[in-house]
Amino acid sequence: MLKGMTRLVSRVHKLDPGRFLHLGTQAPQCLVAHLNNQVPNESPRAISRTLENDPAKHGEQHVGRHYSISVQELKTVFPHGLPPRFAMQVKTFNEACLMVRKPALELLHYLKNTNFAHPAVRYVLSHLWVKNCRDLLQSTYNKQRFDQPLEASIWLKNFKTANERFLSQIKVQDTYVWNKRESTEKGSPLAEVVEQGIMRVRNATDAVGIVLKELKRQSSQGIFRLLVAVDGVNALWGRTTLKREDKSLIAPEELALIYNLRKMVKNDWEGFDTLDPFIPILVSNYNPKEFEGCIQYYLENNWLQHEKGSLSSLKQEGGLYRDKQLDAAIAWHTASFSSGPPPFTNARAPKPVMPTEGSIRVWSDFLRVHLHPRSICMIHKYNHDGEAGRLEAFGQGESILKEPKYLEELEDRLHFYVEECDYLQVAEGHGGHCIETSLILPLSLFTSLQGFQILCDLHDGFSGLGAKAAELLQDEYSGRGIITWGLLPGPYRLGELQKNIYRLLNTAFGLVHLSAHSSLVCPLSLGGSLGLRPEPPVSFPLLQYDAALPVHCGAILATALDTVTVPYRLRSSPVSMVHLADMLNFSGRKVVTAGATIPFPLVPSQSLPDTLMQLGQATPWTPLSACGDPSGTCCFAQSVVLRGLDRARHTSSSHLLLTPCKAVPPYPYLFSSRLSQHGLLLDAPPAGTAVESIPVLGALCSSSSLNRALGDLAKDLSKLDLRRWASFMDAGVEQDDLEETLQDLRDLAQCYESGNDRLVD
Repeated sequence: MLKGMTRLVSRVHKLDPGRFLHLGTQAPQCLVAHLNNQVPNESPRAISRTLENDPAKHGEQHVGRHYSISVQELKTVFPHGLPPRFAMQVKTFNEACLMVRKPALELLHYLKNTNFAHPAVRYVLSHLWVKNCRDLLQSTYNKQRFDQPLEASIWLKNFKTANERFLSQIKVQDTYVWNKRESTEKGSPLAEVVEQGIMRVRNATDAVGIVLKELKRQSSQGIFRLLVAVDGVNALWGRTTLKREDKSLIAPEELALIYNLRKMVKNDWEGFDTLDPFIPILVSNYNPKEFEGCIQYYLENNWLQHEKGSLSSLKQEGGLYRDKQLDAAIAWHTASFSSGPPPFTNARAPKPVMPTEGSIRVWSDFLRVHLHPRSICMIHKYNHDGEAGRLEAFGQGESILKEPKYLEELEDRLHFYVEECDYLQVAEGHGGHCIETSLILPLSLFTSLQGFQILCDLHDGFSGLGAKAAELLQDEYSGRGIITWGLLPGPYRLGELQKNIYRLLNTAFGLVHLSAHSSLVCPLSLGGSLGLRPEPPVSFPLLQYDAALPVHCGAILATALDTVTVPYRLRSSPVSMVHLADMLNFSGRKVVTAGATIPFPLVPSQSLPDTLMQLGQATPWTPLSACGDPSGTCCFAQSVVLRGLDRARHTSSSHLLLTPCKAVPPYPYLFSSRLSQHGLLLDAPPAGTAVESIPVLGALCSSSSLNRALGDLAKDLSKLDLRRWASFMDAGVEQDDLEETLQDLRDLAQCYESGNDRLVD
């Protein structure tokens, strides 16, 4: 609160504006004479934060969010110290954040509209010198009172720390005699009074009284404006535990410090009457929005965690129809996979908070899709993090949808969801517009009137869950397209034997079962191999990325996914999901590979044919399915999309697009310095221009490279001694299932043998 007032109170008449005067001690009481303060901004890390760190600019849209106070500013504004619990939080999180609350906004609103020509207005928000102190001395100024020299000295030191810049500018208007040899003459800087109290501790209490007297008198004369803020004001009239030598209690008004502070709020009455008239401001308990902001802040700092390690950035009720000003901060660049039209609103949404690479723990931390309230099914029986209780085997995932609890919930949500899609298409009218929505299991399942897209991990138990979901969709919605995107991690290490064996088994089972129930299956990975032998991650000539960072891998794969799915997602496209799948999956070839050139190396003023000629005979894209280099293999069918071309470069093709891929934040900056603002390849680095969009070439291919990749996967699988991995079999997979999967994998690989039906060499 004190920090907020620094931007509101004054334009000083004679003093140099730029800071503020602050008086405080180790106790919460303080007196503040504010002038002006420039508050530096600090970038927040996640969705419980606001980018606006100036309280003077806070509004209703910031309620429930936290803003940061820099360490230096914290020391300046609160030199007397912080409440113990908050001090511990600052030390633990290595940052100081305060929540924006309505009582603070109300008070700041009053302060902004204060008429300084009127009498002082008092605000009461509905310990200490009074109860405890180390030494008491009889006052030299008034024998009926007691001095608290140590407390007064601490108060003066803190006052000096916060306001040293102004102490030489404020001149005392009286002469003050300390003893026979020392005095502070009229016209001397107030700093001399402060130094006297610090150096001569016995005079500290009197020095505090003089400082308060001079501040009050000079502010009344209009030299500067004074804000008095007292925390724990009740203590000025509360009972003390201090005793005289005869063991009788000392009254608060007998303490010189309390007496001087009372004069700062004095009128003609005692107790709360002294503050009358005042404007009461109710400080209520947290409302739901503030409570959620508080919990989210602790979750983001890993101070709280769900017992099953839940994804803190993903709300179970979704975010499509919720308060966009609270949820707009979750960011991922694949906004093209929207979950339906947003509700109309006149509210101005805040600028999304960009997650930093260090703050990202799970995939939903950089998810930007606003999920439908009925699209999320939480699985509570498995942990997300930790060494035990994880969803790590195909059989575990498959068994989830064999349980009536989860199966009925999924069917109920799915039926409601598809009916809403039907309603939305009727409202949309003709034109073949693809309405995409999403269902999280927590795998992503995108449904549309054309069919379904399933995004699921292949390397863990979600491969089984995805396979069972595909089977359910095939049974319930026969004739609709089902395209499954199986996600795999990038590089892996030989030393993690169990993890690698499970990855191999889950991938094999997943590919076989998903291809049986999907129109098309496409693995997506920046790794080089599906098998046990590790291969280095793929490289892009114009990208510099870290394959160990999920946010980098997610951005690249999402760019490719957003591009290769364009043929059936455009309103004007004549190709449907089913037609595209039928073109690629003939002769039982239901597995395809993906590839992309990110960014596509367009040179200004160069034609598209010239650019393609420069690529030579090599495959013009980087493989993104961990199936090896496709060079020299036979291509049976392919779908290629090139986006980000201007009209002058267009040739005849149905998959050439004007629209580039957006690459503004929160898209991570991975690009070569030779790229222009629009991703064009230049001879020299452009001056001070960040890449905002890029041309992308994406492809889906059915080629003989899959014969080798699937065959090698089957060979690795056949070499396993499954007696060593009984835990995988205990998850619900039997030996016969393994033998059948191995044979199906070999049959699937055989579909991709080179033959006379090839299209391209």
